[in-house]
Amino acid sequence: GNGVTCEIIHIPETVKHISFGYNKHLKEIFLPNSMTEMGNACFTYCENLKTVHLPENLETIGWRTFKDCRSIEEILLPPTLQKIDFGCFMNCSSLVKITIPIGVKKLGISFFENCSNLREITIENKDIEICPTTFQGCKSLSKIDNFLIENGLLYNLDKTELYTYLGDNKDKIVKPKIEIITTPISPHVMVYWQQFKERYITN
Repeated sequence: GNGVTCEIIHIPETVKHISFGYNKHLKEIFLPNSMTEMGNACFTYCENLKTVHLPENLETIGWRTFKDCRSIEEILLPPTLQKIDFGCFMNCSSLVKITIPIGVKKLGISFFENCSNLREITIENKDIEICPTTFQGCKSLSKIDNFLIENGLLYNLDKTELYTYLGDNKDKIVKPKIEIITTPISPHVMVYWQQFKERYITN
């Protein structure tokens, strides 16, 4: 837990649950293949954690597991994953690229929020569900499988649905870009449309 000061840790196969939140010393960790589930916020604010070796049989990652792990640049998610809860990689500002396994069906609220250096996401499940804030603040994002990015706006591939804006709350869509927003809004995003306009569209 919080008292651990080691920089590199190997977790034994007998361990089923871990909690290293707010550990400023941890830089690399090896998790046992016996572990199939990672609990909520178990690495939150581990700001110097750079390398995580995940279990080969991992099925579930809890909410905000890697929130504010600002040193992680890349992480390999095992193909056995079925669920990754909301806010998992929020504020992981060094994360550059990632692959989401085919078994994952939803990327929830604030999933990649403020991952400002995230450039490429490979999504193996073409029917994956996203939320309005899934990619909020991902300013560097240039490629997401099965989605289209234009002028900081995220669409489906045939541009019949607009999902969200990839900037953050400080950014604004200036007047010349208003004409872009003629695309029907995705049904599960519709409730956020008024808030979207108030935040991002300037006069």
